[in-house]
Amino acid sequence: MPSRRVLIVTAAVVVVAVVIAVALSQRSDGERTAALEAWHADLRAWESEQTTALAPPEGVDLSPGPATWLSPVWAGGAADAADADAVNAACTTLTAYGDQVDFAPEPPAAPAELEPTAQESEQFEADQAALAGLRAGLTEPLSEVRRYCGTVPTLLAARGEGDAADAADANRRIAESLRVQCPLPELEAVCAATVEAAEALAGGAGEPEAVRARWAEAVVGSDLPGLADADPQQPEDVEAALAEVVTEHADGVAGQVQEVASEFVGTW
Repeated sequence: MPSRRVLIVTAAVVVVAVVIAVALSQRSDGERTAALEAWHADLRAWESEQTTALAPPEGVDLSPGPATWLSPVWAGGAADAADADAVNAACTTLTAYGDQVDFAPEPPAAPAELEPTAQESEQFEADQAALAGLRAGLTEPLSEVRRYCGTVPTLLAARGEGDAADAADANRRIAESLRVQCPLPELEAVCAATVEAAEALAGGAGEPEAVRARWAEAVVGSDLPGLADADPQQPEDVEAALAEVVTEHADGVAGQVQEVASEFVGTW
């Protein structure tokens, strides 16, 4: 049977071990709490930085205005070159914003040793979801922006240089550009009519007024909403109605980008 002294020493050793274990546990808990708080602070900093960096782009107007531009160059129909500059600026703003979103840093992950609980990870997962939602929401409108911006400035530049002396060359450039890509998928029938008319004018095939009349009839017959009430016998009215339709589509695409971006920065 162990002596009284042995029992006392054993008990003392056990007490010391317990005290050390408790101290180590408390220290471990304190270090974990500090690491968790530091991580959450990093997440808040990321939210603040991205709210500023990925704020909705301002002053974006993709529409060239009331000028007719999705048509061949008629006599005296050159567009103001400033329109091309304005659209180029808007396109640069939106495409640069898309690049910012694509290359935005992910929210900081938890330190490897932390192993956070589901509740402790909620903020991180919400931040991840917000950035993923922004990217997903911008996929379609930015795709349309890039398509639009890949064609419209070229058309405007061609029209701006298309005075009476080189209208044929301007029409060739318009036809070539539209054959490569129509600026909006809804306008495919209109683009086809413009290509046909521009090529006819560039090649001197037919009287300009007759070409213009056929173009107006084809545009009205495209069943594009907003053109149904236009009178094909009045090409000027058809061109004005077409300009309004395109402006509406361009504004809608830019508005989608603004809406998705605003939803992202409004998360916090």
